[in-house]
Amino acid sequence: MSTARAHVSVLAADVANKIAAGEVVERPAAVVKELVENALDADARRIVIEIAAGGRQLVRVADDGTGMSRADAERAVQRHATSKISSARDIDAITTLGFRGEALPSIAAVSHFELVTCDRETGKGTRVSIDGGHDLAVTDAGRPPGTTVAVKNLFYCVPARAKFLKTTATELSHIGRFVHGIALAWPHVGFAYHVDGNVHFDLPPQSNDTPFLDALGTRLAQLRGGDLVKDLLPVAHEHEQCRVTGFTSTWSRTVMTRQELYLFVNRRPVMCTWLAPLVKRAYGTLLAADRYPYSFLFLQVDPHDVDVNIHPAKREVRFGREFAVQSAISVAVMNALKTGSGAPLVAVAPGDAAPRQGAAPAEPAGTAATALPRPSQPGAPWNTRLTVDEWKRLYGREQQPQTQQPASPAGPDAAAAPAAPAHHATQPHPAAQPDHIRCIGQAGDAYLIAELAGARNGIVVVDQHAAHERINYDRAVKAMAERNAPQQALLLPVTARLAAGRAAVIRERLDDLRAAGFSIDEFGAETFKIDAVPAYLDTGALECLLEDIAADFLQSNTSTRVEDIRRKLALVLVCRGSVKFNQTLGAQEMQRLVDELLETQTPWTCPHGRPTMIVIPYDELEKRFGRRG
Repeated sequence: MSTARAHVSVLAADVANKIAAGEVVERPAAVVKELVENALDADARRIVIEIAAGGRQLVRVADDGTGMSRADAERAVQRHATSKISSARDIDAITTLGFRGEALPSIAAVSHFELVTCDRETGKGTRVSIDGGHDLAVTDAGRPPGTTVAVKNLFYCVPARAKFLKTTATELSHIGRFVHGIALAWPHVGFAYHVDGNVHFDLPPQSNDTPFLDALGTRLAQLRGGDLVKDLLPVAHEHEQCRVTGFTSTWSRTVMTRQELYLFVNRRPVMCTWLAPLVKRAYGTLLAADRYPYSFLFLQVDPHDVDVNIHPAKREVRFGREFAVQSAISVAVMNALKTGSGAPLVAVAPGDAAPRQGAAPAEPAGTAATALPRPSQPGAPWNTRLTVDEWKRLYGREQQPQTQQPASPAGPDAAAAPAAPAHHATQPHPAAQPDHIRCIGQAGDAYLIAELAGARNGIVVVDQHAAHERINYDRAVKAMAERNAPQQALLLPVTARLAAGRAAVIRERLDDLRAAGFSIDEFGAETFKIDAVPAYLDTGALECLLEDIAADFLQSNTSTRVEDIRRKLALVLVCRGSVKFNQTLGAQEMQRLVDELLETQTPWTCPHGRPTMIVIPYDELEKRFGRRG
């Protein structure tokens, strides 16, 4: 009797480890991630990362953590050996960065691997070396308490894997992003990063007594420079399900990529596909369509409410109450923008200043702004822009009587800004009291020039089209929400015939168009009759306007939320109905435009995210003309 041949067999351990490495160790950055996370879980206070040839030749991570005994070091390179969980129940509330026990054996299976560790309690050291998953060797070794793992010649025994690695520059970019992110998440830990023998940074640990947000601000300044930090707004919001802290940039500091959006969940760097659109929505019309802010957001949630075990590399997580988490992040960012964003100050190139005879060299533009006080100091802002309340307090015509004298600078501005010259402080123009913005004129039939008076004397340049767009947009959105948009009736009804596809879009949006101020009805299969339009809209070329509205909705993935649809509609309408470039305005029109702009909630950007104005302080002008040192 013949025996059937077996087709199913159990893979050898080294083969299984190589397969596991394909999931856990995608590229050198994954090796760095696993080793650094192990160091943090070992309570390290200083971590040194060394890279050679983009991680192909060498990845070395050394720490001063608790270290391991000889027995633990031998077990650590076996699959599913971990000190971080002991039962299936522990997986429901992971509090460490690692927990599976797969990283070290997977890395050792595809490299020349060496681990040197010293147990902090016993002071005894151990060396474990493995070549491509084979030839395990364990010997005594000497080193200070902590662990060093060196990974050499990654994927040397898996050529098929090695050939899919990208260029050295690309691999270094992935490593660098992780290292920067983890250094931000753990500001109380010191990090050193060396690439091909060059020290990229060596950051000391912040004191354990330093509040996290202060420590994060310092670490950001160390990694990214004061030029970015001065444009960051602190984020802090408490929700019953979670807590959001961190920083997000002002509307004027943006990039064209999502790569500057960082999210950390219980200090674990994670990726969420919904983060970028969520943050963009929180900024609303402060951002242009192709721009993204710098955001460093830290989410603290109950470990029971987040599943970190859904991705082989633990890059993604799943929330038990995702809507609550998204809502908390959105509110946190919006609150930060309400309290901190404002009008940008002009930065003039340092070389443009005329040196004053006998004076010290002029301070480069922006230097004072980068030397900001820490947020823990009372009244210390993280940026120098005016908030909405400051605009209305300093420049709102209705806030103070015209006879009030200029107030002396106080608070955080007093120390940073020199006193105004005597001819500005003691002899103000009669029409330029400290509570007023006086329009001086129009430049190029496109820009309004106005004079500011008050605690921040200076000149403001206003983009007339962008400013009118903001005014009309805010009015349109409010009117649509309240369904009381002012209309202008047409002398004769206008009919507009559209292509079938675009007519279908307009048909779906009839109720929204009526809320916006249109009196519009169907007048046949693809034809519409218009009897009235919004009061601010030009009554010409209405058929083209409907075509534009339909095309815009067809080209963009607008959400189905009524608020989003109406905001989108308002964007299209106000662009057509606002003051244009090359349009001459009278003195009263210019003044009214500026006054109405400052009454809006966000006067410093148009609905598309472009600036409406820039401010040139008088002390800046005086420095540039050599009148102030």
